Amino acid sequence: MNKRMTKDFGGNQILHKASYNPKDCQVGVIHIGLGNFHRAHQAVYFHNLLSKMMVTNWGIAGVNLRPEQSNIMKAFKRCKNKYILKTVSPDGDIRFEEIKSILAMYEWAEQLDEVLCLFSSNEVHLITVTVTESGYYLDKDNQLNINAQDIQDDLSGETSKTIFGSLSQGLRYRMENGGSPITVACCDNLPHNGVLLKRCFKQYLLKKNDVELLNWVSENVSFPSSMVDRITLKIETNVSQEIREKFNQKDDCSVISESFIQWVIEDDFAGIRPPLEDVGVEIVDDVFSYENTKIRILNGGHIALTYLGILRGHKTYDAALKDPVLSVFFDAIQTQEILPALPLSSLIDYEQYLKTTKQRFKNQHLPDSLERIGMDGASKFPFFLLPTIEWHLSKGSVPIYSIKSIASWYVFLCKVDTNNIGFNYVEPKWNMLTPFLNGGGEKDFASSSNLWGDVPEQHPDFVNTLVEEIQIMKETFDINFLDISSSLNKENDFGRN
Repeated sequence: MNKRMTKDFGGNQILHKASYNPKDCQVGVIHIGLGNFHRAHQAVYFHNLLSKMMVTNWGIAGVNLRPEQSNIMKAFKRCKNKYILKTVSPDGDIRFEEIKSILAMYEWAEQLDEVLCLFSSNEVHLITVTVTESGYYLDKDNQLNINAQDIQDDLSGETSKTIFGSLSQGLRYRMENGGSPITVACCDNLPHNGVLLKRCFKQYLLKKNDVELLNWVSENVSFPSSMVDRITLKIETNVSQEIREKFNQKDDCSVISESFIQWVIEDDFAGIRPPLEDVGVEIVDDVFSYENTKIRILNGGHIALTYLGILRGHKTYDAALKDPVLSVFFDAIQTQEILPALPLSSLIDYEQYLKTTKQRFKNQHLPDSLERIGMDGASKFPFFLLPTIEWHLSKGSVPIYSIKSIASWYVFLCKVDTNNIGFNYVEPKWNMLTPFLNGGGEKDFASSSNLWGDVPEQHPDFVNTLVEEIQIMKETFDINFLDISSSLNKENDFGRN
């Protein structure tokens, strides 16, 4: 069995290492998407698997689809396929660990032959995916948006820009070479993410008219749903500098995250399953209770407060949560709107989950930027907050705090559009949003089926209340940009359920 090693650099700074040699390990997992979260989450579980258990066949090969992330590839090679993860607990306890489970990384376009060989290998049993919510090209009904330009480009056969184009090309190669059954695990924050990925991928294959592959996938590929959780920050240059100073080691791939980590996977594997339960992964029959709780309470809580925090001048989520007005708002939206809308569950104590989540959010030792949390709002609100809104409207009540959150996003978007806020907002659906931001676009925004599905049509109160809240916030911000307390503390608003 491999043993853990530590190296003491003095000053109570220890770099935790593992004794396994990556050269003795084989690739058993392909991961698509090279963001920080994968390196702080799935890669850590497989690192622990290689470190703690007598296995060598569950190393990871990373595959990059996005040209803008090529710099990570180059940095990773400079670091000889290893990096340091810094974790910080709410109490300020810090741990540095060298992660070596990613054995290799490949650029899809430039190293296609090598990537396809991996896809066809019978030693590879699992494909994991983290491409963010917008990377699934969903329409308002959560079906594949066939008309999206990237999807059209992939269907033409000229590129593999999307997860669907890459899976199609890779799995076809596996099929043609007699490959064994394989599992594709979605690790993004989407409800029923495995079901969604499977449905959209099959829609893609139907549009591509690849019936042969569609039939093979139906018989040989599973798409388990999963819930993943670990707050992970954007890469900061000061982390690499800190590592260089503490450990005399250059690392441009370092990652920083909280100490908390959780992974729950549906027990639906087409082939050989990695023994992840031995390193803390929960393998369950039904993931829904876990993913629904996390998406509503944690992700919903994140997005609900983010734009209010930005408009009040805060830079990080922990600072926003310390704001007395926003702290009251957070507690109100959680206890009066989000928790009541969750289904009864014997598996999860919602109040305890909320308590733990708030403690994690308040971690001042891990300042999570509102810029990171706030990106891609058009894909997050429909999944993270809209189900709560729908539940309350169906019961005849207006979820005023949730609607205020959407109103704050709209006001924020207006300020981004007019360059009236110093903020780097990343929004893949910006072109869809800009027509709403002109004068008088509030009602069109509130009525948009692309954003809110059939809620505006089914519940006129949603549209009317959202337009009213947008007007209140716009007027308040125009008078005093950094003070929305009068808008949030109106007695008649706080009294509405």
